[in-house]
Amino acid sequence: MRPLALTTCLAAALLSGAVGLSAQETTPPAPTLRSPFLVVDQEALFANSAYGQRVTADIETESRLLAEENRRLEAELSAEERDLTERRPTLDPEEFRQLADDFDARVTQIRTEQDAKARALSERGDMERRRFLSAAVPILGQIMRDAGAGAVFDQRSVFLSDDRLDITDRAIEAINTTIGDGTGQLLTSPEPLDPAPPDPAAPSDN
Repeated sequence: MRPLALTTCLAAALLSGAVGLSAQETTPPAPTLRSPFLVVDQEALFANSAYGQRVTADIETESRLLAEENRRLEAELSAEERDLTERRPTLDPEEFRQLADDFDARVTQIRTEQDAKARALSERGDMERRRFLSAAVPILGQIMRDAGAGAVFDQRSVFLSDDRLDITDRAIEAINTTIGDGTGQLLTSPEPLDPAPPDPAAPSDN
């Protein structure tokens, strides 16, 4: 009877294990967190997204090229200034003054042009951030609705919150899936606010 009893026990154990495994496999996933509000790290949302990383890399490359161009221009202007200084004893005072004025004007023009390029790079970074956030808003809105939330707060404006309310990683994944790095995507910047209509009660300039 011992072999039969042992076989029966093994069969019971295997059946019990199979039932347990089946129950484990069919256990539904934990329900999505429900909360009246969610939190997102806006800086990380941009910096860690494929879009933000592409924009950051592009701007860093262009900034490096601009810095190299500035150094080249500085070296050329310094050499030209030394040459003009060395030639001064051999030049008529009026001729030297004219050459010096032309040189100063060219230095001012180059500095203005290079400063404009630097500002354009900075403005491009700001524009790309606005464009990214404009594209991210509908995605964040969907996550908000899925969680039954009524608002999404920037992490910097929240004093204390449960880490489970932070949807930054989830939002990055959804944004990457939707727009990728933005290449080939038609993303528009938010429209500027319309100016306020004139006040009929305000005095006229005429």
